[in-house]
Parts: sequence; structure tokens; C-alpha cells
Amino acid sequence: MSEIPEVFHMTFPTLDVRDVAEAHYKALFREGIHGQRIILGQEKLSFYDVVNWLDVEFSKFGYKVQKKRPEKLTWPNFEMSNEKSKKLLGMTYGYDLKDSILSMVYQGIESGIIEDKIMKIDISDM
Repeated sequence: MSEIPEVFHMTFPTLDVRDVAEAHYKALFREGIHGQRIILGQEKLSFYDVVNWLDVEFSKFGYKVQKKRPEKLTWPNFEMSNEKSKKLLGMTYGYDLKDSILSMVYQGIESGIIEDKIMKIDISDM
């Protein structure tokens, strides 16, 4: 298991899995998009934002969220454009990403995937 001991200053494109499903469904029936690469993404989030949301929501249940920031190390931000997905597939990306992420973590706790009360970012499955 590879754990990140600190929360890096990095942003990443994010969207709700329901938008992924919608885009795949729409792509099946749209004419003229065969072979196209279409980037899906609602907005860029930073690890800091996500960690803060998790801390506020789950600390009241006794969970401890890794919030240590590196002193000097920064990672590049990922740039993306979702214009092609909006134009070709009609995507609107209407889900609240904070709610989506918190819901995912609640499901992880309820299903036993998140077992202990210390949340660390695990990159072994990425």
C-alpha cells in the first residue's frame, strides 16, 4: 500500500460518476463522434478542498483526516477543457461535487471499505 503522508497542493478534474454514465449513454447514440476522445470533467478541485470537506464532515464521528501539507513540494495542476463534451454530448454537469464526494465516503464507511478512523489518501489503486 502506498500512502501519501502529506496533502499535496494539486488540483484535478472532477465529476460525479452519474455524469460519466450519462456521457457514455449519450455517446452510444450520437452520430459523428465515433473515434473521438472527449474529456469529461465538471470542475477542478484541490486536494485541500476535499480534505477540508472530509474533516468537517467526519471529524464529528471520530475520524481523523490527514491534513499535513508539504512545506516546499507542489505538484502541477491539471488543465482540461470540457467544451467538447458540452458541444458534442450536451453535458451540463449539474451535480454538487461536495455532496458526491461525501456520499462516496459515507458509502465506503457503511460497506466496510473505510475501516479505521484515520483517513489517508491511498494511491495504490489509482
